[in-house]
Amino acid sequence: MRIVKQYITPIVLFLLSLVVYKNWLNFSILSYGDYVYYFHESLSSFIPISVWKNNFGFGTVDILLWRTPQNIIYGLLGNAGFDLNVIDRFIVLWVWIIISWLSIYLFLKYIFKSRLAIFVGSVIFIFNTYSLSISSQGQLLISIAGCFAILSLLFFIKLMNERKIIYAFASIISLFLTASYDLRVLYMGVILLFSYFIFYVLFIDKVKVANIFKTSLYAAFPIFGFCFLSLYWILPLMNSSTLTGNSILSRTLFGNEFLNINYAFTLFHPFWTGAVPAWFEVQTIPIYFWLVPFFAFLGLIVGIKKKIILFFGLVSLLGIFLTKQVSIPFPFIYQFLFEYLPGFSAFREASKFYFLIILGYSVLVASTVEWLLIKKNKGNIWLYGKYSLILLFVGLSLWNVKPFVTGEIGSLLITRNINKDYLELRSFINSQNNFSRTAWIPASSRWHIGTVTHPEVSIVNMLMAGPWESLSEQKREMNDLGGEMIHTFLQQKNANDIFDSSSIKYIVIPMHNEIEADVFSPYGKSREYYVDQLDHLDWLKRIDVGTKNIIVYENVGAVPHIFTTNTSTMSGQLDRDSVSTTELPNTKFNYISSTEYSIQISQTKEPFYLYFSESYHPDWKIRIGDFDWWRGLIDKNYFLSEDKHLNNQFKLNTYLIDPSEICNRFACQRNSDGSYTINMTLYFVPQIYLYVGGIISGISFIMIMGYLGYKLLKHFEKI
Repeated sequence: MRIVKQYITPIVLFLLSLVVYKNWLNFSILSYGDYVYYFHESLSSFIPISVWKNNFGFGTVDILLWRTPQNIIYGLLGNAGFDLNVIDRFIVLWVWIIISWLSIYLFLKYIFKSRLAIFVGSVIFIFNTYSLSISSQGQLLISIAGCFAILSLLFFIKLMNERKIIYAFASIISLFLTASYDLRVLYMGVILLFSYFIFYVLFIDKVKVANIFKTSLYAAFPIFGFCFLSLYWILPLMNSSTLTGNSILSRTLFGNEFLNINYAFTLFHPFWTGAVPAWFEVQTIPIYFWLVPFFAFLGLIVGIKKKIILFFGLVSLLGIFLTKQVSIPFPFIYQFLFEYLPGFSAFREASKFYFLIILGYSVLVASTVEWLLIKKNKGNIWLYGKYSLILLFVGLSLWNVKPFVTGEIGSLLITRNINKDYLELRSFINSQNNFSRTAWIPASSRWHIGTVTHPEVSIVNMLMAGPWESLSEQKREMNDLGGEMIHTFLQQKNANDIFDSSSIKYIVIPMHNEIEADVFSPYGKSREYYVDQLDHLDWLKRIDVGTKNIIVYENVGAVPHIFTTNTSTMSGQLDRDSVSTTELPNTKFNYISSTEYSIQISQTKEPFYLYFSESYHPDWKIRIGDFDWWRGLIDKNYFLSEDKHLNNQFKLNTYLIDPSEICNRFACQRNSDGSYTINMTLYFVPQIYLYVGGIISGISFIMIMGYLGYKLLKHFEKI
């Protein structure tokens, strides 16, 4: 009974989380919004870890390489035959159920003594409208990253106060886990650590000038340690020119009309309805939500003498100021930060900064509750009044979870059923032995199948942000999305050539299933419209793959992933007489990984062009002869000259191969008839830096975990 009383707060918080997310306590299939379902064939493509991601579209640098710790688990369990509905329970859903309350409980427990204050502060953190809204939408990676960021801050505060190196290592691991879920939250987490260091130096410890250097070393240790752990993704992204310039950082500002200071101040998500969130429909703030800032800033007033309370008051104000985005006051500042502060452009809309408000309010509200509890009772009225006030506040906060408990919020809490047609299509695609892409018109179903052997292509995505963006003759505006844009693209004279050279063999029109949230609604056209468009293309033929409602077309002219031709361009009609319909002429090639292909060309004398149907990137290089990745790091002349690598008109890779020139420089086998046999490796060079960074990160991880394990063992020996 004593143990239960001691741990009553975490027990109640855990039980509340179980009740709210009870629909996740099984292995049913879930999918909604940003939470897309993946079959195990798609998940298995995460192994081996590669800088180049090629199971979607025409391949691209994996700018989410920092998710490698998760991807390793996805890949291993995917190869073992487990689909997302099983794997994600252990990586995302159940992790959120536990870490959501555990992180804030441990954090508040370090600051406050009152169990009730800790409980109320934790309720604010877990069950606010922002956290509930994004969890229903499937954006749980952000929420989980926020929890690990809180733990990193907790250990950092302990490091500053107690100067024990074990807290530095614990903070490093927490930052590492934060980054593995969401890099934007890491950005905020590092800002929190740096801000606390400045606050600590100026207001808490009031460090003398002579001691600032030593204090700075303690503060910098977690950041430097995290950098060493992260070299596995920092080095390859730096050396592929995508760390500071990528599709995430190049997006424009979005959502100015949805956010303002009132929503930020009341910690009210603008799309929260109390039932199913009305996405992109601004809601009126219920009057009782103004109790949240009242309770919070009352805690700042009564606890301002405690430096830690003052710090989180400032964190709350910073969060409010950023979350309002470009609304008054000072509307120009967010735009200025977005354009000029490195990394800030990742926050194309400011709602992610709700995290700062949530964390700050959790501390401030707990401060209010603790103040109420320690105030001397002035009769029964005061006693009953303060507990009634606390109960009212907790009740209003817990009222937010009603749609989760009743199930009316739907979204990610509803079990989905995969239509048999998608399972038939999946079997058909997996049965194809040779490399080919599958295009989805207008866009991929949430039950799509995409692997390294059979990548999926979303037509709308390719026209808006992929290699085809520059190939469409129609101006792409937001209101042009969908049918008209696709129609114009397909009617181009060279549309057949584009599909052929892209190795797109199958085109799929998915089902329109509103019950399973698999709809065409964003694209403004009926399913029949797309069927009619494809039926009139003479280079496509409809085929039967065992589906009843899903329609599949075959593009019989699709060329292999790697092929040769005598032409340097593909202008007009593709010269199919010069293109092999099986493999390279007198050539064998093998897929080794997403970043490496081995090729053997025999009986060749004349120059030819080698085509590779992945998105053009200058770091796709050819090595003639034996290949060792580490030599590519130290030998500048290890690969074929860059002037032999062309970006063809379809934004794919072309290489000029001249046997006589190459074999004068590299080792080739000369045959008796004067022809050559050439062994070559097609390689994505930034993968080398992944290996180098991975070795350093791996050694650093082993050292840190070894130290933490040693300290933990010593701790248990003392018990």
